[in-house]
Amino acid sequence: MLFLRAAAAAALLASASAAMATTVVVNFESAAVGLPAGMINGVVFTDFLVANAFGPTSPPNFIYNNGANPAFDYAPGFTSFRFTAGVFSDSIVSVYSGLGGTGTLLGSVTVTNPPASPNAFSPWTVSFTGIGQSVLVTASFGQFGMDDVTLGVAGSAVPEPAGWAMLIAGFGLAGAVARRRRAVAIA
Repeated sequence: MLFLRAAAAAALLASASAAMATTVVVNFESAAVGLPAGMINGVVFTDFLVANAFGPTSPPNFIYNNGANPAFDYAPGFTSFRFTAGVFSDSIVSVYSGLGGTGTLLGSVTVTNPPASPNAFSPWTVSFTGIGQSVLVTASFGQFGMDDVTLGVAGSAVPEPAGWAMLIAGFGLAGAVARRRRAVAIA
């Protein structure tokens, strides 16, 4: 019985940590077409322009590379990264641990050109371990389109109310288990 209570306390604490994770999503719908992407939702885009009407299957607004090595930075850091992309030639998307593509290369993916429809946007994920702060894209000029950028941000500074409730409940249950152990040991 004591083991079950300890396991329940651990599960509550773990779920509280998970509840504190958030995501940052950028879909460019409110960005001005024809202008540099700039900063959106705290993410700073460099060498990307906002466009629309790329093709019949593309999203309404998206960004495309206005240089050979466009990038974006998210200073607080992120633990996961996914996006949709449409390319005319194979491109490499890489996650780095430092701002501006500095630090350690954490992971990368080659976004391939679908032979049937280069205008089609398809989902991609860069798998990595650690905390990334920047993404670099290696692509031919104007050949890489991106949308629906989603960054997983773990351990946000301010937990959601549900996270606080689970955290307090977990600490209370852990305290009750500790008191019960102490009472059993004394008797």
